[in-house]
Order: sequence, then C-alpha cells, then structure tokens
Amino acid sequence: MILITGGEGFIGSHLVDNIKDAVPLDDRSFNKYKFDNTIVIDIRSKDIYDVVKNSDYIIHCACRDIRTSIIEPIIDAEVNGIGTLNLLRACREYKKDFLYISSVSVHHEASHYAISKQTGERYTLMYRQWISTAIVRLSNVFGPRDTESVIAKWLKNDIITLIDPNHTRNFTYYKDAIKGIKCAIEYRPSEIEDIGTGIQTKLGDIANWLSKKLNKPIKTIQQREIDNVKKRVVTKEKQKKNLKFSPEWDLYIALEEMLKNK
Repeated sequence: MILITGGEGFIGSHLVDNIKDAVPLDDRSFNKYKFDNTIVIDIRSKDIYDVVKNSDYIIHCACRDIRTSIIEPIIDAEVNGIGTLNLLRACREYKKDFLYISSVSVHHEASHYAISKQTGERYTLMYRQWISTAIVRLSNVFGPRDTESVIAKWLKNDIITLIDPNHTRNFTYYKDAIKGIKCAIEYRPSEIEDIGTGIQTKLGDIANWLSKKLNKPIKTIQQREIDNVKKRVVTKEKQKKNLKFSPEWDLYIALEEMLKNK
C-alpha cells in the first residue's frame, strides 16, 4: 500500500487516481474531493503509527494552504511542521520510505506557509540518517479539483482580481506535476527537486486571456499579505537530469483543456 497523506486534496487526490495501490489519508478538515476508502486521521495524531506500519511507502502531501496560514498561523505551523515530524518518526519506527511534497514558495516567499513547508523539508533531510527520503517542490500547480490557486479563483469568480500585471509565476499543469512526482518515486533524487516548466508568465497576460475567453472584467486590488513575490521561475535542467522528466504542457493549451471540460 502506498499511503498518500492529504489524499483528498488537489494534488493528493490526483496521485491516488494515478498510482496503483495508493490509499488516501485525510483529516477532512476542508470540503474537498472524497474517496470511499479514505483513512480519516489527523497527521498529528499518534494513530498515524498503525497506518504507517501497514504501508509500503509514504507520499506526504497533507498541509495547510497559504491562505489558511494567514488566518491560522499556529495551526499551519503545527500541521506542516509537527505533523510532518510525526509522520517521519513513524516512518523511522517502521523503516518506511518517505517522499515530501513541498513548494517553491520556500525559495523566497515571506509567509507563514513558506516557513512551515521549509521546516518540513529540514525534518525530512534530517531523517535521512535513518530512512530513505526525497523532496520535490511544486510550482504554481493548477488543474481540476484545484480551489486555491490564482487560476482557480479566476475561473470560479465573476471578477478577475489583479495586484500587478507584471508579477510572474511558473504555472505547472497538474498532469505534469503528477508525472514529475511519479518520476521522483522511481528515481529517489538525493537533491531537492523543483517541478515546473521553467517558463515565467506575467499574471496580466493570463488575466487578459481569461477575461476575453470568459467575458469577465479585470479589477485591480491592493496588495495582500500573500502577494509578496514579484517573480517566480524554476529551472528545468535539474529535473531533466535527476528525475528524467520534462514538463510537456503549455499553459494556454492546458487552460483550453480545462475550459473544455469545465
């Protein structure tokens, strides 16, 4: 059994769909995608030990998202930090391999979320003394079941809100993210690997494209606490070398697919 924590979340649920013998674990603290066979446990609980004991491999996606971290920073720190440590201790107890799904926000973002995700990374690296661990960082993933990304908000809401049209992101379609994670499971990279297209896209360009496609107005809003990253891009060279993986999906082709299947 491959245990997917956060298995009813955006990335976790797609991993469950795409990995043989995967079983989701989730605390169901948010209204998300649901499976009939989900193990409902908080990753901070001691009950996690029995689940890890009966698993062959752990893929750790469970976390509090960046918006929740602003409202509840203590819970963000507990789940993303202590919850990860609890899982790692269980993995050490039963000699289980561990893959940590992190975020490129740890590179330069000033947020509670970035700090808590980086804490999870540091714990994961430390536990290499005792078990096999690997870390991948995802970059602005979007796709079906996504509710939190800027693209998800723009697709759902009646108005496209924009802080600065010149801010950039490295958007990654969920199909590429899942493929990259599966490569990490196979190759167990020793270095922390970023997964992304390596292409910077201006938020204003996507906003204008979606505005025309969906006939939605664009409204400029004031910068919020989470809007402190002006530019984001990852390099493709390392993931190609260490994961034997290269992203395939163009941003706008992916958006067209999403709109077609909406």
